[in-house]
Amino acid sequence: MIVEILTIGDEILSGDILDTNKQYLSEFCWSNGFKVHFHTGVRDDETDMIEAFTRAGERADVVLVTGGLGPTVDDFTIEVAAKAFKTKLVWDEDTNKKQALIPEGAQALPNKYGTAPGVYFKPHKTDFYFMPGVPSEMKYIFNTHVFPAMLEKSDKKIYFAKAFLKTFGSSESDLDNALKDLFHERTHIDHARIGFRFSFPEIYLKVSAWDADETKAQALCDDVVARIKERVGHYIYAENQDDTLESVVIKKLDAAHKTIAFAESCTGGLIASRITSVSGASKIFKGSIVSYANDVKQHVLHVDESILKKHGAVSKACAIAMVEGVHKITNADYCAAVTGIAGPTGGADEKPVGTVHVATLCDGVLHHKEYHFNYPREMFRTIVSSVVLRRFLLQ
Repeated sequence: MIVEILTIGDEILSGDILDTNKQYLSEFCWSNGFKVHFHTGVRDDETDMIEAFTRAGERADVVLVTGGLGPTVDDFTIEVAAKAFKTKLVWDEDTNKKQALIPEGAQALPNKYGTAPGVYFKPHKTDFYFMPGVPSEMKYIFNTHVFPAMLEKSDKKIYFAKAFLKTFGSSESDLDNALKDLFHERTHIDHARIGFRFSFPEIYLKVSAWDADETKAQALCDDVVARIKERVGHYIYAENQDDTLESVVIKKLDAAHKTIAFAESCTGGLIASRITSVSGASKIFKGSIVSYANDVKQHVLHVDESILKKHGAVSKACAIAMVEGVHKITNADYCAAVTGIAGPTGGADEKPVGTVHVATLCDGVLHHKEYHFNYPREMFRTIVSSVVLRRFLLQ
């Protein structure tokens, strides 16, 4: 079954609002065995809408249309659909005023949360389902009327299994190179579809598998995930879409009865902010010292003045002194310190913008590494905070 999602409205094409309806419908369809082949967005223009309806009717089995069913002057989706398929409009006695007009042979779909009904219309071979653009109304009509009808008309029940692998520490091209010999038809490993998504500074891999047998769908998905892990498992930190680096760190440290603390300079408290954004952080988080200024490094963390004079604040020696200082103050099991140049100013030839020193002290084991991240300021702070969090997962 070929599914197309068609969204209508100037507000979507102009970027005034985010098209969450398309996202909702796509995810729902894919998760229930219906592959969405096309997304189409159309402004409130009769010519463009007629072209979109005609093209969708030629290539799709089911077209899910949202937008343009309301009572205002720019709501004329049903009127244009009837014109596109050369069908006259007739009155539906159970519907109010302007919204009572539906194509001849169509069926109104009651809307519990608004005045505009949905409309089911089948010109020729394609099932068109028209739904309001208001998300709550669209979801009600889709879940109550549209999706049950799609299930009833499908040839057979298709089961869907998926896995969502979150990675950090590798580029998209490196992940692709590590896996490329497993692929066939560009997007598949065996019969499972693989999708890459970049969400700075992480890369997500989605594994999707379908089969008429639920057990076989899950087995295929599990097998492909295992093969991916063999190649790039050291970059995977989570298999749950809702997990984040910070939530995984908290779960791991809580299970191990460990505590953490930070000394932050260039990140300005971002690492602590990420940790405390997760419920349950109080179980493992002792605190963070934002030592942005050298006198705070010196007088709070007890970084020796000679280190600052000889090596500077952005140095291996300073990072190590910072992490040792925060450990003495908090006595946390795992401590981390970061000091760097976020830019865009402040760099020099020997210490360019993007330089950062990360030091960790975990159960008495000291580790240091220097990095260079040539990113804009906020991206720099984000990736540095992620480096620190992942460091704890490697313990």
